[in-house]
Amino acid sequence: MAGDGKQHVLSDRRSIVKSAGALGAVGMTGIAGCLGGNGNGGGNGNGNGGGNGNGNGGGGGSTELTVAHFLPESHHIRQEALLPWMEKVQSKADSEVTFDEKPGGQLGSPGDMLSLIKQGTADISLVSPAYLSDQIPLSGVGELPDTFFEAEVGCEAYWNLSQNQLHENEYSEQDIRVVNLSLEAPYQIVTTEPKVVQLEDWEGVNVRSPGGIMSITIEALGGTPVEIQAPEINTSWDRGTIDGTAIAEPSVTAYSLVPFANYASTNVNLASWVGLWTTSEDTFQSVPGDVQDAMLEAGAEASAEAGAAFDSMVSDLRSDFEEQGVELYEVPDEEYARWSDRMTESVDSWTSQMSDRGLPGQDLVDAWQSEIDSVRS
Repeated sequence: MAGDGKQHVLSDRRSIVKSAGALGAVGMTGIAGCLGGNGNGGGNGNGNGGGNGNGNGGGGGSTELTVAHFLPESHHIRQEALLPWMEKVQSKADSEVTFDEKPGGQLGSPGDMLSLIKQGTADISLVSPAYLSDQIPLSGVGELPDTFFEAEVGCEAYWNLSQNQLHENEYSEQDIRVVNLSLEAPYQIVTTEPKVVQLEDWEGVNVRSPGGIMSITIEALGGTPVEIQAPEINTSWDRGTIDGTAIAEPSVTAYSLVPFANYASTNVNLASWVGLWTTSEDTFQSVPGDVQDAMLEAGAEASAEAGAAFDSMVSDLRSDFEEQGVELYEVPDEEYARWSDRMTESVDSWTSQMSDRGLPGQDLVDAWQSEIDSVRS
């Protein structure tokens, strides 16, 4: 896969990703000496100290950042979104930047990721609204169904949203900041049985959901959502807890789900999964200014490039699925129109839930659609 080449390139560059456990869960306390701590950044033997203690220096020091996530190292999001972003940060920053990556849930489960950066256990973590809808509810707007049909469009549009409306309405209040992201290719329905074509086929089907808006959508279509975290899909399917899953094709391979799948749709958008590479505002303000700029510039580029990579993966994977005995099918336009009507109910339900919490859900839906239309035009 394309990401494997990136991994080898990264290994050759100034130790971009230090081996697991090499630095431990350092948090920002581990880089205080490099950044000048609370002083004026002249360096004290532990680093070159080009900053001023507030992260506004022009660079020249050394920054180490711990990155926590729950993905396996082979996962396409790590390969196509995280690793290229880290490389871009290093190439764009004047300061030396190294990353201590903690993959595979070493520091916590998906539901722990936001706490890790707030507590300083990690500097950057992979935060998903699907697992944290109670803490970052508005970010679930990117999971709404029937909105975009190319991951590149979704990633670029959501990046714009994350730096503007979502930052203003959600992230700034949580004292966090998104520095990179990826949205999966539109979710398809993948099942053992039945083949879900007509709306009525959803009835009685137990479908894995990460939670949040995805559960609302499955219920609106008539299925039964079973909320399971991604690393547990394989085991749950094997035990018969679920009949299938709403999922992006690259994740079917990432979690070794092909042996369970008999059928997979190809032309619907049941949702997307939003992954936000997030840091605390304190951490962001503590790194030198050139590193701050590099993080955000890299995020804008890497997010769109990851989306394009996901799109290109889909066609190749579909050929592989067919060779392994999975029947691919399109939902007819007239039938998908019925699905769309139900998914509109799902969007309305989400918007109503946000309103009940005093949150501007409809404003975010409108802004999200506007960003998608802008990217497409």
